Amino acid sequence: MNPIIKKENFNKNLIHLGWAGAGFGILYWFFESIRDVLLFENVSLFDRLFFPDPMSFWIRLMVIGILILFGVHAESRKKQLVDCQGRKNRPVYTPKIFLIGFGYIALYWILESVRDSYIFEKGNILHCIFNPGPMGIWMRLLSVFIIVLFTLYYQTLINERKKMEEQFKKEHNILNEHVEKLKEVDQMKSDFISVVSHEFRTPIAVMREGVSLYLDGLVGEVNDQQRELFTDIFRSINRLERMVTDLLDVSKIEAGKVKLRRGSVDMCNIVRTISKQFEPQIKEKDIQLIAELPTTELKIFADGDKVTQIFTNLISNAIRFTSKGGKIIIKVEDLDEIIQCSVSDTGVGISKQNLSKLFSKFEQFGKPEGKGDKGTGLGLAIAKGLVEKHGGTIWVESEVGIGTTFSFTLKKVPFPNILIVDDEPGIIQIIERFLSVDNYQFINAFNGKEAIERAMKENPSLIVLDMVLPEIDGYEVIRQLKENKHTHDIPILAMSAHSVDGEWLDHVDGKHGIPFLAKPIESDVLLNRVKDILSS
Repeated sequence: MNPIIKKENFNKNLIHLGWAGAGFGILYWFFESIRDVLLFENVSLFDRLFFPDPMSFWIRLMVIGILILFGVHAESRKKQLVDCQGRKNRPVYTPKIFLIGFGYIALYWILESVRDSYIFEKGNILHCIFNPGPMGIWMRLLSVFIIVLFTLYYQTLINERKKMEEQFKKEHNILNEHVEKLKEVDQMKSDFISVVSHEFRTPIAVMREGVSLYLDGLVGEVNDQQRELFTDIFRSINRLERMVTDLLDVSKIEAGKVKLRRGSVDMCNIVRTISKQFEPQIKEKDIQLIAELPTTELKIFADGDKVTQIFTNLISNAIRFTSKGGKIIIKVEDLDEIIQCSVSDTGVGISKQNLSKLFSKFEQFGKPEGKGDKGTGLGLAIAKGLVEKHGGTIWVESEVGIGTTFSFTLKKVPFPNILIVDDEPGIIQIIERFLSVDNYQFINAFNGKEAIERAMKENPSLIVLDMVLPEIDGYEVIRQLKENKHTHDIPILAMSAHSVDGEWLDHVDGKHGIPFLAKPIESDVLLNRVKDILSS
């Protein structure tokens, strides 16, 4: 049982039993008032109900407190007795509940005896306990009867709740078994898809290259009929490759294995590039593709390939379902903390009952316009996974016969600060020039001591560290940074023109190790290594 739900139920029952104790206490107060009217002369029931003498008032309050405490204590006891998690056929311990009730009855009896001894017997408490007199004993028995009724009432609640919890546990266990089986089947399916898709890639590449050789005329001349046949085969191979890629992508997303290799991404440039790639399909279907973009440059720190894939999947979907003469509009907007993008079409639209299932795997709705690729039903699921990986959201608005708009947001992530440590200013300038293509922010240090101070103060996203430095060398810088809790998690990329202790670098940071690049450093190698480190 969910512990939060269980706690809420416990609190509700606690309140209910507390109120029940108060209700039985009011009944007791009424009986006590009648008893006082019969025992004392010249008193009315109204006076004894609302204006009892001080001793009677406090004794009554104590007895009512006993009843309420009994309800609270009994509920606490029930929480232990009726805890059925992980236990089967646990009995309800009814005798213990009644023992609790009898304990409270004994306490009540003693309090009543103290009261009577104070009023009638001048301190003879034992006499009042064992010989309270006819009127006293009957009124006490009536009050005892109230407590017994309360105990029975409470026991009924226990039995009912026991039955409900046993039924809930049985259904909960059955549901858990089904869920576990479904998880196992889903995992087997995902593993199978991943393995099979990966194994398909090699034969697909061989087939594509073989057909390309014929189309390029490298293995002999082909006539028009043969060329048309090979062209159809080549298109089918490309479609098969896209399907395999989609299967691999969706399996990675489900397994949480997708990593973002973030860099500087020009959103406007991405849209323009993709629009050019779709020009042949746009012309073939005689539809318009319009891009509404900001007039100024719009760069964000994101995975360019993944952003391109999101747009590609949405635009492909729009082209597939837009008829001749239709229109597709791609819009990009800068909304301060997020980038909002949308792909709108004038296609067939999607019914309201299908909108909630649109981002599920292998779901396809409606009939695509024209011939060609009908899709795998994975493109939108992949787009959703990639958008969410970027910290954004994706949604759809559609009306049958009018068109559909897919919108998504990408969270703006600050460009990383990179601390470059080298005693040669020229080397620092070269590294900055290599990495500036991704709009990183740079901090410089020219010796080991300054590097530690800047790392403590600036908390950079990455430290590019030369191992040969004045005052404090790179090894000591790494050791001090890793021993400090404020800088321990900052990734470091070591570099040097000299040989280094590779084994020490591999083990100084536990299982991750410190990556190393030998000088001179090539720009592409440095850029890719930095992306890999920041993505992990």
